[in-house]
Amino acid sequence: MTLFSTKEKKGKYMKPKKKVLSALFGGRVDRPPVVNLTSVFSMEVMEEVGVTFPDAHLESGKMAQLASSSYTLLGYDSISPHISIVHEAAALGFKIDWGGPDRLPAVQGPRLSKAEDIQVPQDFLKRDSIKVVLDAIKIVKKNFGNEVAIVGKILGPWHLAMVMFDMEDFVTSMVTNPDKVKKITEIYKDVCVSFANAQVEAGADVILVGNVGNREFCSPEMYRDFVGDLFDELPIKINAPTILHICGDTSDRLDFIADSNFDCFHFDTKVETSLAREETKGKMSLAGGISNVTLMEGRLEDVEREVTTAMEVGVDLISPECSIPLQTPLRALKGIAEEVRKQSREGRKELDEAGDSG
Repeated sequence: MTLFSTKEKKGKYMKPKKKVLSALFGGRVDRPPVVNLTSVFSMEVMEEVGVTFPDAHLESGKMAQLASSSYTLLGYDSISPHISIVHEAAALGFKIDWGGPDRLPAVQGPRLSKAEDIQVPQDFLKRDSIKVVLDAIKIVKKNFGNEVAIVGKILGPWHLAMVMFDMEDFVTSMVTNPDKVKKITEIYKDVCVSFANAQVEAGADVILVGNVGNREFCSPEMYRDFVGDLFDELPIKINAPTILHICGDTSDRLDFIADSNFDCFHFDTKVETSLAREETKGKMSLAGGISNVTLMEGRLEDVEREVTTAMEVGVDLISPECSIPLQTPLRALKGIAEEVRKQSREGRKELDEAGDSG
């Protein structure tokens, strides 16, 4: 028994939302869904839509408009309204540089030094930087209903701690004062869960959890000891399917990732695609496969090659590996969905119908 049939009634192919959810749980699909799980909003996309940074971070209507372009302009099967990684920090009282059309937002500080410095306001979910995300999700839900998968996003407790504390001191504390690190992440876990579930209430179908944790940052054992328990518990507390995202090379800890309670892993192409598939197969679905370097260079033949590899290896949800560089050409971003359709049964059917009508 499959989660969804391969076709809707009257011969129409699966709606994007069903495609995404079916693939997320390992079900049958008419073609692999193409998804935006972080950000695909380059300067060319912003120019085409007529919405730029920082407005798309600060105004819910503009956030929803730009986010929706992943579906309306690029042809993807998902919409991710939460574009940046600073909204939680802003709601927790940190000063933010909200960036510009050619510059991503960044936390300016001041950084915290100990767990006792953490102050989580009772009205956290009503703070402007949180409310703008929730309102944007509601707008997308109203505009697209159940047609498209809406992906919410949070920073994982470990990643949020890296934003809020001095990174070097925090990393050192993992060795010199592990209790401090665990106390900090335990506090932030509740913040993460509350924001995630508020996005689900607003209309998100899936929650992406962004986290630091590649081999350049820590050993597999440190990852296991500091993140393992968190990642056993976090997906259970979130009221929607969950996707774990980690930038960088995670080849040496794929077994820990695969054994977590996340439903899907969004991997970086520093991990060999076939290895990521081998280590996660039967345990969780896999998202990604398209290198940001390839997209930035803009050669469609290279996009085609990476799409082909991802589809042949069995990546469940085709996606850029992370937030794309702002200078990425629009043609490359469109090329992902176009190539997936071309290589799928859906694409072949469209070509056959075009030939018949000609």
